[in-house]
Amino acid sequence: MAHQDTQKNAQPKTVVLDVPDAKAQAPVGLEEALEITGYGRFNNKLLVGLWLAMAVQNFVGSDIAYSLPAAECDLNLTTLEKGQINAAMYVGMMLTAFVWGALSDMLGRKSLLLTAYFALAATATFQAFVSSSLIFIICRVVLGALLIGPASIALTFAGELLGPQYRSKVFMWSGVMQAISGTAHAGLAMWVIPLQFDLLRSWRAFMLVTALTSLCAGLFILLLPESPKYLAARGRPDDALRVLAGIFAENTRLPAATYPVKTLQLKNLRNSDEPANPFLAIVHQFGKLCRKPFLVPLGFVLAMQPLILFCQNTIRMWVPQMFAQMDRDAALGVTGREVCSVLEDDRPSVGGNATLTLADCDSYSVDASVYLNSIIIMSCRAGFQLAASFIIRPVGAKAVLITTLSVAGSMLVAWPWANTPALVLAVACIFEGCANTAFTTVLNIIVELFPTGVRSSAFSLSNFSGRSGSMVGNVVIPMLFVSNCSLAFWIGAVTFYVCALTAMFKPKPAFTPTPSTGLADRIHTANEARRRHTK
Repeated sequence: MAHQDTQKNAQPKTVVLDVPDAKAQAPVGLEEALEITGYGRFNNKLLVGLWLAMAVQNFVGSDIAYSLPAAECDLNLTTLEKGQINAAMYVGMMLTAFVWGALSDMLGRKSLLLTAYFALAATATFQAFVSSSLIFIICRVVLGALLIGPASIALTFAGELLGPQYRSKVFMWSGVMQAISGTAHAGLAMWVIPLQFDLLRSWRAFMLVTALTSLCAGLFILLLPESPKYLAARGRPDDALRVLAGIFAENTRLPAATYPVKTLQLKNLRNSDEPANPFLAIVHQFGKLCRKPFLVPLGFVLAMQPLILFCQNTIRMWVPQMFAQMDRDAALGVTGREVCSVLEDDRPSVGGNATLTLADCDSYSVDASVYLNSIIIMSCRAGFQLAASFIIRPVGAKAVLITTLSVAGSMLVAWPWANTPALVLAVACIFEGCANTAFTTVLNIIVELFPTGVRSSAFSLSNFSGRSGSMVGNVVIPMLFVSNCSLAFWIGAVTFYVCALTAMFKPKPAFTPTPSTGLADRIHTANEARRRHTK
């Protein structure tokens, strides 16, 4: 009896069905082939890699949001100048957005991710030691040009290594991961920036530490295989099968040779007509996306991304600034000022002095509570994303998108009247949670709407439009903060309401998925039967 119990406990959790050879040799679509790989250790490893990718987006892309409240004194920045620094990164993103997507479709996801992460680490390290404002802005442009690559490729890469039954949930979990990394980023800022160093300003030390995330992400990518969808699309089905068998083996702890798929169905995957020249490939990809059946889905995505990010990527960069100024008001005995009154102070002050010298900056500090509030906001954002990850499949991406956009718009309507840090915190938590969930949902919809051959380019083009919205927002909204602050928030609210209306007309996918052979269902049924038998 003990021997039998030992044998039962030694049974692997996932058992493959002994499928007849004729069935196993039948061509299987990549979606079904990925589904057959199951879920296990490899997927957990992939989630760690995806979390690092999200951390890079936060640590490198948002470091300026936490640095500016401390750096503004050293650089004596106006509100408009701070907006220009925020916008610089989005200029870089726009310059290379579509290039990264086309190159990843041609050269592979993994190799470009490695290049981007190591280049990001080097540039971010250099930026931490720059003293010239002009060179600092140039570094922000370069960082944006490099950051947009991983931003568009990492989610495509993860989606092409996951089975369809897990993809929607994991994409929403990526938003949770981003919020968790954002919480860690705010915690790091709360720990480092209030410190005083002899050789380096604390905000520069903070930027130097954030550069390490890019290096860690690049090293971790070395542990992952190339996308099987990319390999199959480039006419390398044998390599794709080896990757799939490796994933299957790592997930199930069974030999790779037992993976039942022997032939892949390559419909909707081959890019044999694509030019070898990368510049011609970019034009070719763009031409594909601008024709039926991709034109309507592309128009939907290009309308949603810039409108969402026009406001979201601007307001979130200014939230620490709002808290920092309210904290300084409280230190001077000033309370009850509404947000717009706070934002109209376009120069930093120490003890009521608007004109600063370098000596003044030695006594200029940012209270740790500013970053504690950011931690709370990021934690709320994680909660919103976590909730969305569980409801997106039952209720649908469309319903999630309409709801979150509508609530985010309502928060922007109310924001100008917030007159205490607690009210600003409450409104910011709800706005950040809903706006970020809406953005992540749009990314999930892109995977649904476009086939593998043009998906990465669609991501990059949508990122281009989104970052153009961010760039315009970071120039226009700070100008409105000074001249007509309430109007800035209300324009943002209108953009979110327009997006919610647009979401009601979400188009159908621009391709027909490869029909299922039923192999995955038979394996699932057999596994369930074996599990019931061994209980």
